[in-house]
Amino acid sequence: TQDTAYAGFAQVDLSLNLDRLLSAKGLAFDIAFSWSSGSNLSESIGNVFQVGEAYSGRTVQLSRFYLEQTLAGGTLFLKLGRISAGNDFAVLPVNIYFVNAAINGNPLGIPLNSPGFFTDPVGQWGLRFLVEPSQFFQFRAAAYNADPAVGEEGRNGFDWRLNPEDGVLWMAETTFAPKVRIGGETYRGRYKIGASYDSSTYAYLDDPRRSRDGQYGWYIMGQQELFHEAGDPTEIEFRPFFGRHIVRTDVQFDAPISRQGLISWFAVAVSPLEEISPMPLYLAGGLLYRGLFTYRDNDIAGAAVYYGRASDRFPDRRDEVVIETNYTVHPTAWLYLTPDLQYVINPGGTDIPDAFVFGVEIGITF
Repeated sequence: TQDTAYAGFAQVDLSLNLDRLLSAKGLAFDIAFSWSSGSNLSESIGNVFQVGEAYSGRTVQLSRFYLEQTLAGGTLFLKLGRISAGNDFAVLPVNIYFVNAAINGNPLGIPLNSPGFFTDPVGQWGLRFLVEPSQFFQFRAAAYNADPAVGEEGRNGFDWRLNPEDGVLWMAETTFAPKVRIGGETYRGRYKIGASYDSSTYAYLDDPRRSRDGQYGWYIMGQQELFHEAGDPTEIEFRPFFGRHIVRTDVQFDAPISRQGLISWFAVAVSPLEEISPMPLYLAGGLLYRGLFTYRDNDIAGAAVYYGRASDRFPDRRDEVVIETNYTVHPTAWLYLTPDLQYVINPGGTDIPDAFVFGVEIGITF
């Protein structure tokens, strides 16, 4: 059988420097509204790894509303308000260059096992602490309201009840950014190690009458330059906006890819409690090449494989695998087009036939 789908996502973001406006040194304010439309093609396929990350429901809502304070000479950042865990944790610059939600914007195993881990366009009450003592090291920690009901479409981002008794999501992450010199060339890497604990109550997968409090997990992610063409790194003119995730450049560690060449990446997410974790093990990896063809310096070619192991509490489920390849073209600094091909193996871990998916993602930044 064949099917088609369209998914749309638009967002308006306003950031204000209150240092200049109100003489509040180091203070910034951010607010964003979003409009989600269309349908989810994965509902027709029956798979877990949503083939188009742009789909995030059908609603207009307030996505973000927060203050961020910079302290200690630009090495300490505090953020408070309606934010989302997925914008602050488990993010690599390479994530946005893929269409499948398995990696764009976060490893899907994390929110699948911890429903209180939200990302754009859903905001939740949160407090994030970030310290960047050097250009090679960064640590961040946060606490978020983990009530899964926050993500319901009918709330439109304006249900601001704070109910920690329904669960608090605690996150911590360390980032390393080593630079390795080989033969006179410098190769940059970025590696993240993170952990989470959600105090919410979880029903057992094979017996909803039973439950337990607390879900925990850990993840490790990284990207590494393998080869780069001659020339110094330069900041890319465009700021790609892929579906539901925006790459934010408030700190060096979240800057976009800035050198032509080949980058490898990987992601591992583990939630060991099989009785409440639909996907206890998530694995992903791939390659990106910026400037693969002559005179196309800003185009990016990508290939990736995503793997999800089903919990042993689903005895009839098999492991789902998705293979993705794409090529992002930038005709202008404000427009990109990404033809994308995916092959879904064992959709949903059931006997549903494998599926080929072809799509095109188009993004415009004003």
